[in-house]
Order: sequence, then C-alpha cells, then structure tokens
Amino acid sequence: MCQFFSFRFRSFLALLFLSFFTFLSTGVSQEAIAQPPIQFNGIVRYVDSQDHPQYGWLTYDQGEITVQATDIDGTLPIQEVVSRVTAKKINIDSNSISWSDLVDQKRVLNPVYQPKHAIFVGLNYPEHAEQSGMKVPSTPVLFEKADGALTDPYADILYPVRLKRLLDYEVELGVVMKNEVPLGGEMANEAEALSHIFGYVLVNDYGFRDLQLSEGQWWKGKSIDRGTPVGPWILLPDTLTGMNIASLWDQFELQLAVMKKGHRDFDVRQQAFASQAIHRLDTIINSISETIILEPGDLISTGTPAGCAMRVNPLMKGLAQLFVFNAQQRTHLFIETQQKTLENENQRLYLLPGDQVKARISLLGEQENAIKQR
Repeated sequence: MCQFFSFRFRSFLALLFLSFFTFLSTGVSQEAIAQPPIQFNGIVRYVDSQDHPQYGWLTYDQGEITVQATDIDGTLPIQEVVSRVTAKKINIDSNSISWSDLVDQKRVLNPVYQPKHAIFVGLNYPEHAEQSGMKVPSTPVLFEKADGALTDPYADILYPVRLKRLLDYEVELGVVMKNEVPLGGEMANEAEALSHIFGYVLVNDYGFRDLQLSEGQWWKGKSIDRGTPVGPWILLPDTLTGMNIASLWDQFELQLAVMKKGHRDFDVRQQAFASQAIHRLDTIINSISETIILEPGDLISTGTPAGCAMRVNPLMKGLAQLFVFNAQQRTHLFIETQQKTLENENQRLYLLPGDQVKARISLLGEQENAIKQR
C-alpha cells in the first residue's frame, strides 16, 4: 500500500521545492508566488437512496469532494447529459450527498452511460508497444468495444477459471466528446481538438490477451462483458481553475497497482504521464473521423503506458522467428508460454481471482476492482 502513494503529496512537494528555489533566487516571498487552489466541477452517476440511477454534480476543491443531486435521470444516455449540461439546462439540488458513502457502498456508477461509440486506441505509448513486441504505430491503432463492456468504477471483474484466460489490465485516459465531428472532419491542431471535449474520465481496459492474439482481431478479447470500468467522474475542463486548461492533458498522471491474492501490499505496475502518448488528440480524432461520425457523448480511450502483464522477451521473439516459421504457430507458442506463468506465483503478472486492482489518474479519481471467479 505504501508504494501506491498520493499524486497530490508528490505534487505538493514539487511545488514546495519550486517555491523555495524561487525564493532563494529572486527574494520574492512565497506568498507572492503561491499557486491558486485547483477546483473543478464534474458529472457523476450514482444510485440514490431510492435505488434509482441519478446524475449528480460533483465539486472538487483541493481534494475535497462534494456531490449534489441534479434533475437528470440516471437512465438517460450520456449524449442527453452532454446536451443539457452544455446548454446549462440542469438544476442542481442545494443539499450535498456524502461522496465517501457512495464509494463505500459501491453506489457509484459508470458516468459515460450508453455512448454511441466507445473507441479505444492501442499501442499509443512507445514503451508499451516495445514491451508488447510490436512496432510503434505511425497511425493510431483503433478498435471499438461491445456496448455491454463498459461498467462501474468499483465493479468486480469476472474471470472464467476453467478457460485459463490471460486477463490483463490497462489504465487509460478517456475523453468524452462535446461536439459532433462530421465524416472526414479534420482538427487543424490540438487546440481545436480540445475545444470538442466535454470532459475527461478514468478508464481501465481489461482484456483477455490469449483471445486478442490468437484470433487476429481485438474486439472479442477486449469486449469482456462488464469488463471495462469507467469513472468515477467526468472532469469538466471548462470549470477548471488553478491550472492551465491548455496544458491539462500533459499533466494527467496515470497509475495502476495490483495486490495479488494473499499479499498485503499493492505493487505499482504502470505509471506515466499522458504527455508521453505517441498520438495526440487531434491525430486520433482525425483518424477516427475518416470513417465514423463522432457524436456528443462518444468515449475515446487514448491508450495505456508500459507495465501491462503481457511482456515479450526480445531474445525469445528472435529465436522463435528463426526456428518457427509459421506465424500462427509462434503466436500459439507465445500464448502457451504466458499461460504457464499462471502456475508460478513468483512469475505471474496476469490477473487471477482473489487479486485486486487499483487504477487512478490525477484529478480523475480512483477505481478499485476485485477479480472474482465466474
């Protein structure tokens, strides 16, 4: 648990050091260079006291979170929410709801409910592509997920024990579209792309690597039913104060940790900044819009950094290419080798029932999922 330390604490230390250095260099008082507090609003979806889904208005103030009910019914799709919030047609209750109670009782739901499209970007961090034994792609690698894949941020992830699947994790920065991007629409630059964004959200892209690799297509292995947690909230960048909105993307820090069954501590597996992504948002949107009309509420998940369970040994890959000429046989051999690691707790990186996973992104909250036997 100690390794999974707070983003806010490290940011505070960095700010303290910067303030002290500037004070020594210029003689300017620390009060004069103090940074404004970070505040923003967001959209959360939860189960209310009547056991009915409801959208709420979240306020984040220097780490303190409050939630207020709205008049937007939680059964409405995200497209309707985007429309109403953008048009300021939303009524917010004056009474606040305990955020800790919502989390503790697992009443927080996926806030990106029923988007028309849920599009994911593969191999979008160079070190992840390298660890996966693949070339860094010159254009975005895109795939969609089935409608039933998206789930709640604290949901259990079900594992079919008898099938010996290679269950992997991927913490990702997601964006929710605000405006339609027509077929063939092009973003001139990143600033234009950012103007089309309704909000940012945390995503964990769980998938079965054996299915993904063996079948030559990603949809099946990546569309685990209720296997893609989203949330806990959508950050609305237009409400952000205390930070430069234009540089917000680069300041998101992604982190994921795993506590294996029988262990007491979480082991940090993934950690990177979104600024390390290969393809930026304008390139991603331009690539998608070549064939798809992006609509308000659509989800784009922008890829994961290094540290996933699937890791290809370059030496073993080279030997396989020399002595196993059939590509399908090489893939089968790799999957078998990976499955053997499930039997060795010291080697095992893939997830099994009893494991717990924590994913977080600075300012976007935290998810926690238990891997359960199905």
